[in-house]
Amino acid sequence: MVWGMNMNTKARLLLVGVLVMVALSLLFSQFWGWTVYALQKIVALNIVSLPAAVTHAVAICASCLLL
Repeated sequence: MVWGMNMNTKARLLLVGVLVMVALSLLFSQFWGWTVYALQKIVALNIVSLPAAVTHAVAICASCLLL
């Protein structure tokens, strides 16, 4: 694909779609990192028991898969 003035509308939409998907994947990877870190901290500090943290993690994963 040549980058220039001869890009048609379909090519531009495809390029914008790819850029949006890359941005969303970076955002969600950061979200997963923060979620795992928070769950590790609450289990390590005995704020929440491990089985309760697992049920919260399952709920978070299920809600993200529905997006």
